[in-house]
Amino acid sequence: MNDTTNLAISDFRQDVAGVINRVLATQKTAVIFQRSEPKVAVVDVKYLVALEEAFLDAGDAAEAERAKSEKKTSLDTYIAKRWGK
Repeated sequence: MNDTTNLAISDFRQDVAGVINRVLATQKTAVIFQRSEPKVAVVDVKYLVALEEAFLDAGDAAEAERAKSEKKTSLDTYIAKRWGK
């Protein structure tokens, strides 16, 4: 998290709207600390959606790579095993 703003939770409570506006304006994540420990992050929702999609895409790519090494079965064989036809 190179491009972040760190805030104590007490500072965040005092200026929630201001923190949100700064996150949106600067595109910098705000990390909220409680008792000197990072607890939550405030990010632009577009960034969150993009991050989630990237995470899912990476998982899909890994699954596709694993599937390449699996034993291949014809559709007819699969159907016969699955439904006994």
